[in-house]
Amino acid sequence: PARRFGQLADQLSERYGAKVLFIGGEGDRPLIERISGRMRSRPLVAAGRTTFRQMGALLRHAKLLISNDSGPLHMGMAAGVPVVALFGPTDPKLTGPVNGAKATVLFGSIGCPVPCYQLRCPANLCMEQITVEQVLTAASRFLDG
Repeated sequence: PARRFGQLADQLSERYGAKVLFIGGEGDRPLIERISGRMRSRPLVAAGRTTFRQMGALLRHAKLLISNDSGPLHMGMAAGVPVVALFGPTDPKLTGPVNGAKATVLFGSIGCPVPCYQLRCPANLCMEQITVEQVLTAASRFLDG
């Protein structure tokens, strides 16, 4: 959920001094603007401003990528970036990252039958189950040390 991405970004900034970068397509910008508008820290927003190749170049310099099941998730894996992959309505066994050493998958699956592949579910129970603290714990695996 959008409110949690903002909380997560702020906590990563506070705990690790992370500079948060939002990537994606032009269609992601309204969501990213809602997220960044709630944040205490100021993220960089490259969504809708990069080509596919430029996004890949940005990812090669990232220390961590936190993403739902999307194209940038798989680009990050291809670029060798550690990822925390958030899955709800899709099946991580089918479309998830394959390199377990550089990936942590968090999968919300209680409350409704998943995978259901309903990407516009109004209840969004599966994604609501994934907490900011769970994602921070997964991120710490790659950022601590």
